[in-house]
Amino acid sequence: MSTERLPNEPSASPQSMTAGSESRAPLPELLAVLECLTTAAGLGFDVSRASRALRQAETDVPPTESRAARRRLIQVAEAMGLHVLTRHLSIREAIAAVEPRTPLAIYAVTPEGHARWHVMVDSRSGKARMAILSSDDSPEWLTADEIARHVGAADADTVVEWLFVQQATPLADASRFAEVSGADREENHGPPPLRRLLGLLRPESRDIVAVIVYSIGVGVLSLAVPITAMAVVNTTALATLVQQLVVLCLALLVSLGLASLLRVLQTIVVEYLQQRFSFASSPTWLIDCPVSS
Repeated sequence: MSTERLPNEPSASPQSMTAGSESRAPLPELLAVLECLTTAAGLGFDVSRASRALRQAETDVPPTESRAARRRLIQVAEAMGLHVLTRHLSIREAIAAVEPRTPLAIYAVTPEGHARWHVMVDSRSGKARMAILSSDDSPEWLTADEIARHVGAADADTVVEWLFVQQATPLADASRFAEVSGADREENHGPPPLRRLLGLLRPESRDIVAVIVYSIGVGVLSLAVPITAMAVVNTTALATLVQQLVVLCLALLVSLGLASLLRVLQTIVVEYLQQRFSFASSPTWLIDCPVSS
């Protein structure tokens, strides 16, 4: 695999091209990239909030610093509830790694000196779909060689720097959005336990509501056992028709079957919740650790 560097990667050559070209990225393009990333990651995009975060990032990251565009994008993305990881992959490896809820972004500088963002949002059969950020972008599925030409890479095996974007873990959201005073932060070393718990449960509210609904359904259907037993006793005592007894037994069978189905669905949802809670509670160094094949 080739490890040729692109012009947008830091090198021992003069940095004026990288730092200067990244700082000249127009504001509408950065907002379009942020909208694309947040939407692809499954979050809503707030233009005013993104604009405020971007203005703060422009203040924190001067345009004269190296890799200013990337650093600004990462800062704003984290403020929007996203988690950004940096990976060095070839074009082919990036196509294999992209997922619908994990878009990949790259800031590329072509040999002609044109610098712009590219966002890969999905892949299929060795091809990738790039987000439409300008009139030059195509909605068609592109091969690895076509993407390499767009980003200014020598070939599809050239290793470049990609930004992996995904939703931040619930614990990260809780730490970021909890309003904690200086005394609380000093005394408790972070948000209070109740706020941290609420921040952990907030992203999973839909699944928690589903578990509660399943529990209520199971409880209601379980009442069919005593009700049916009482009806069977009354039917037998009064020596009524056998058809009524059969209908009661069938109703009990259906009720118990539905209750069992709801228990299975409840168990599945609870298992998913446990997995996500375990992932959210994992240390950051463990989440970011690359997996060796």
